[in-house]
Amino acid sequence: MKYLVSLLAIALLFNCSKSDNDSEEEQFCGVFEGNIFLPSDDAIREFGKCNYTEITGDLSIGESSYAFTITDLSPLSSITKVGGALQLSSLRELNSLNGLHNIESASRLHIAYAVALENLDDLDKLQSSYIELSNNYALKNIDGLDMESDTIGTIGFFDCPSLINLNAFLNIKTAGYLGIKGCDSLTSLQGLNSLETINGGLSIRDNFYLESLDELSNLTYLKGDIFIRDNPYLRYFCGLKTLFLADGHIDGDFEVGNNFNNPTQTMIMNAPACD
Repeated sequence: MKYLVSLLAIALLFNCSKSDNDSEEEQFCGVFEGNIFLPSDDAIREFGKCNYTEITGDLSIGESSYAFTITDLSPLSSITKVGGALQLSSLRELNSLNGLHNIESASRLHIAYAVALENLDDLDKLQSSYIELSNNYALKNIDGLDMESDTIGTIGFFDCPSLINLNAFLNIKTAGYLGIKGCDSLTSLQGLNSLETINGGLSIRDNFYLESLDELSNLTYLKGDIFIRDNPYLRYFCGLKTLFLADGHIDGDFEVGNNFNNPTQTMIMNAPACD
């Protein structure tokens, strides 16, 4: 009996292993426990052989050096859930997120220095409570994110000069923090029209063509500081009038400077409402 059990164990072990001779046979490994960093196309292909459906920790994808170039995420298409952060960074040529298109949830989404990426259409299933995009110079369209929940912890866009709107957040009413910096193609905050509450501060800086804060006119509560600086065409602040007139509206400092107009709270409160 012991001999038969040993043979069975060896047979099972052999069948779960994948050799060059049976490379076409698919593996299904289920859940990957912990964090995984994938620094190259080769690493992505190797990890993708297992067809994991879930990663309990962080999924981090980024070129470790100029010796490696990542161009294809399609081997990761079996993944539907990331328990930690979905992080992409230092990607020179990747122009599509195809392969991440089945991911439905991640605790955080952070994309930095994906310099050829123009849209996030392949993340149309993803729901996350933390969104930070930074130094993605070609990124124009984030509509694919389309958050279904009306709450989110952080919305951060930093140095995304081609971004033209924030329509992915049309349904968001409560945010933990809102930061927008160096998004030079934004002329307005279109997409934030439903925002009513910010629990962790507001920072709007260095957005060259931003003209108006009208889309914040439904904002009635903000906990934290407000910094609005170095937006040379920003002249319309009436979107903050509702916030400043609301009871218990703001808990923090209000700082403006180096914008086209730099009104005080009193000036905003006494100004006409947005059209």
